[in-house]
Amino acid sequence: MRETILSRVIAGTCWLLCIVAGDRLSAQQPVVVSSSCLGQAQSGHHGFGLGPVDFGWFGSPVKAVPRADGGSVVMSRYIAGPDTGVQVTRFDAWGAALWHYSFTDPGVPFLQPDAICLANDSGYLIGGQTAGYTNKWDPFILKLDAAGALVWFKTYTCNRNLYVNDISQDVNGNICMVGADYFLYTSFWTSQWNTFFVPTENAAVVLITDNAGAPVSFKPYSFHFGGVDRKWEHFSDVEPLSGGGFLIAGNSGHNWDFFAGTALRVDGVGNQLWCRNWLCTQFGGAWSSDVMQCAVQDGPGTALLAGYVSDHDQYGGSWSYRDMHATKIDLATGNFTWSARYASTAANVSDGTLVNGRFLVTGYKYSYGYTPVGGLLYDVDASSGALNQLRTFMYDPAPGTSFGTIDKYANGDLLFGGTTNRNGFSQAMIQKTDPFGGGACTDSLWTAPTEIPLVWNEQLMTINDAGGQNPSPVTSISAVAVDRSLTRTCVCLKASSFCPTASDTLFVLNKDTLACASDSLNIASFLNDPMQCNVPMFTYDWTYYSNGSVVGNAVIGGSQFAAFSGSTPLPIAAPAGANSIQVQLEVLDCAGDTVCVVAASVGIGGGQLTNNVLGPDTTFCGAGFLLGPGSADSTATFAWYAGNIGSTLQQAQAGGTVGTGPYYTADSSGTYFLSVTVDGCTSLDSASVDMDLLNLDLLDSAWFCAGDTALLDAAWPGATAYAWSGVAVGNLVTAPVSVQGYAIVSVMVGNCAGADTIVVSEQPLPSLDLPDSLPLCIDVRSAFLEITDPHDSAMWSTGETTSSVEPEMNGYYSAIIFENGCTSLPDSTLLYWDDCSCTLFLPNSFTPDGDGINDNWGPVMDCPLRSMELLLFDRWGEVIAALHTPAERWDGMYGGQSCPIGVYPYKLRYASDRMDTGNIERVERAGHVSLVR
Repeated sequence: MRETILSRVIAGTCWLLCIVAGDRLSAQQPVVVSSSCLGQAQSGHHGFGLGPVDFGWFGSPVKAVPRADGGSVVMSRYIAGPDTGVQVTRFDAWGAALWHYSFTDPGVPFLQPDAICLANDSGYLIGGQTAGYTNKWDPFILKLDAAGALVWFKTYTCNRNLYVNDISQDVNGNICMVGADYFLYTSFWTSQWNTFFVPTENAAVVLITDNAGAPVSFKPYSFHFGGVDRKWEHFSDVEPLSGGGFLIAGNSGHNWDFFAGTALRVDGVGNQLWCRNWLCTQFGGAWSSDVMQCAVQDGPGTALLAGYVSDHDQYGGSWSYRDMHATKIDLATGNFTWSARYASTAANVSDGTLVNGRFLVTGYKYSYGYTPVGGLLYDVDASSGALNQLRTFMYDPAPGTSFGTIDKYANGDLLFGGTTNRNGFSQAMIQKTDPFGGGACTDSLWTAPTEIPLVWNEQLMTINDAGGQNPSPVTSISAVAVDRSLTRTCVCLKASSFCPTASDTLFVLNKDTLACASDSLNIASFLNDPMQCNVPMFTYDWTYYSNGSVVGNAVIGGSQFAAFSGSTPLPIAAPAGANSIQVQLEVLDCAGDTVCVVAASVGIGGGQLTNNVLGPDTTFCGAGFLLGPGSADSTATFAWYAGNIGSTLQQAQAGGTVGTGPYYTADSSGTYFLSVTVDGCTSLDSASVDMDLLNLDLLDSAWFCAGDTALLDAAWPGATAYAWSGVAVGNLVTAPVSVQGYAIVSVMVGNCAGADTIVVSEQPLPSLDLPDSLPLCIDVRSAFLEITDPHDSAMWSTGETTSSVEPEMNGYYSAIIFENGCTSLPDSTLLYWDDCSCTLFLPNSFTPDGDGINDNWGPVMDCPLRSMELLLFDRWGEVIAALHTPAERWDGMYGGQSCPIGVYPYKLRYASDRMDTGNIERVERAGHVSLVR
């Protein structure tokens, strides 16, 4: 803690003069050159573009995954002439690229990646398909480590045309890829790998491998709807479940006529646990498209699905609507908990995630013809389906944003991957936002549309019936994994800004006018030099002109007299005869494209040149401080001006000159200016002199535990005397304090005095509150004794230092706790032997004779029950009485008639809470009761 005292010390002590750094006046203002053209991210919430990329038939081919350090990895298709490959970029938490690699096979011109996920070892798994190794579209898996190095690359020959949609890895390490055998997809492209339309060959598929990529199972699912032969079977998303295995979402149905939403649950090796298909039946029309696009587990036994529903007339060329829907299901059965649609129209769904009980679903809003218009973010309450908000992201100058993935960071921040047309072409992009979708780029918050509960009808379908040509998924098709080799190449990442950002300072000229042509112009560079693949991302070219002008952001006219390349330029001086100089900076990306051009101009003559002539700032004790010399030139003329602390030059000049020599002795606090003129060029410098006491800088605060004492220490180099006041007393370097408040210490160093204040506070003792007593259960012969009060550590009378103990003997147990350096008072608990289980007794006979004694029969217990079922049977096994609460009794009657004397068997089930743990105990037993009259 520092205190600045602007005063003159009493006679008899020395003077302390402080020349305060940073108070020098510049004769001219600096020229600050800034631009937002570099597109550098300014905060943790940002967006960044990579492009260009193709949008793709099935949505954005760009997928992103978050990293634990706040960064991200983005995957897209790499296009280089006729060849395509896998492109992977690693970003830090602020959107700066760390590396950018492409993976290609020189012998195979077509690799298309479609999905990426974090592997269990913090590397990456990328799935897609290739058309180059066989006459089919073979799926592939590319495994990378965390640094982007290739671990393995395998293709799978399974005699299917597999288009991959998603990939994931479960807790046991098995990898699952899902997609479809798209006969339609291959017919869209002219190539040697095309296959013709065969209506019975289309199927949704599930491929499972082990952690090293060895095939475990490959199963196609082709659903038959009676006479329908043109099928569109499609698995879109796979979610690894917490206990192992996978939940898969997609659709089945008649191509163009209708789709049915489909969900499939399999174990970790591909065995089907259940498969459900649903049609939305509450809207009219001849056609319906109901699609499950993503799946997210939200609890041990439940999951969330999302997709779209629509009532459309595909053959008529129009859509009546296409709305997002969200559904919650039971993982054990697939049954619905709730389901709702959200009327936004023309919405496509791509992915979802769960954040703090909110189901966040993303995709894009499109115009007719499936052209993306803007990215969407639905915020749905996971427990009820209520829509909290709906955001859309649309970026000028051109629309076309589409989100392909959404994922979350540990702090709830969101990561989107997709494409945008912001720079006039379809480019890959990532966007990082806060947990509610805000804080990055331009977005709008829509009024949440009313949720409409959906009515679903489960569509019974046959999987691969006898008339179909697809083999049954009960038996896996053999899939052969083949190891392949890829080439990893560092790719130039073009600097394409995605979000508008605050202006970045690129460079600063230290003055706007040169006093003399021979003066130097210093340039302070604020350019950062990001690296990718250990190569600088930007090139900086500086060009210097004389007698030109700056129009817009570039130099017009003038004569070039110097050039320099680098992020830190050298000082320059104007050539002879120049009346102005211009500095132009051109920033180029690694592809050689100009990112931005900026320029500034500086005049020459008629101005003042700031120069450091007063020597370094210093602090000392003495009768005065000598400033100068201003110049050693014999022709120099000097003018000194003095004003109060913080005075301007004009204010000081109003008081007239205080000196005309090269030196000046400052004997009081103030701001001093020196004007030096040599050969017609004037230099000006200033210094603030502060007559201050010795500036002590001790601890700001100290504390002690209640009932204890803190020892304050004011040790200072060279100190000769100490004096304490306030809550501390004494004249030693240390002082004990047991009262909170302010402790003031005065210190002498030679003839200089200084003081500082320390705030002393009392730290309360931690509170420990153990129960007065607890039962020690006879059946388990132990008790669980736990400290629930906040604490850093603990000590029990048994010597244990854990937060909880499990004693096995009765008696008193005590403990103390420690928190923030303070110790609590001890507290204790008495443990006593007790029966912690619940006992229920049933009499073995009763006499329902109406004499008021033992006329009915039922249970007697010593504790409350959670549930009970007591069934009595006659000799033929028929139930003649059922009791469900302890208060109920049997009166010996059945069917309005008295039951005969005899022995009646019974079965009893009941559940109760244990006294010690509160856990539920369930008991079943059987016996007999005698009816006596």
